[in-house]
Amino acid sequence: MCQIAGGAIGVAITTTIFTITSENDLDSKATTAGHNLTDHQVAVLHGQLAGTKAATDALHQLPQSAQNVIVPIIKDSFAAGVQAGFRFVAIAALLGLLISLFFVGGRLLPRRSAEPERAGA
Repeated sequence: MCQIAGGAIGVAITTTIFTITSENDLDSKATTAGHNLTDHQVAVLHGQLAGTKAATDALHQLPQSAQNVIVPIIKDSFAAGVQAGFRFVAIAALLGLLISLFFVGGRLLPRRSAEPERAGA
C-alpha cells in the first residue's frame, strides 16, 4: 500500500515540475519572440501537440505570423518540461538507492571475527 501511495506522490510531483517548467518556458520564449500570451493560452497550448480543441482555439486566437512562431516554441517548452521531470525522477531514484544501501536491511557482508577459527577445535 505504501508503494502505491509513494508512486502516486512521485507522479504528482513529477507532473507539477513538468507543468511549471514547460509553461514558464513557453511564456518566456513567447515573450522573447514578441508575443504576449494570456495565462489561459499558456495553460492550454501544450494540448496542441495532442490536438485538443482548447489548444486549437487558443492558437487560432493568435495572428498567423504568431502561430508560425509559437508552434516550435510549444514543442521546445514541452521537451524542457519533460527533461526537468526526468531530472527529478533520476535524483529521486538515486536518493532511494542510497537510502536502501545504507539504511535498509542488514549488512551486505558478514563481519569477520577477530580470532580465526581453528580447524579441529
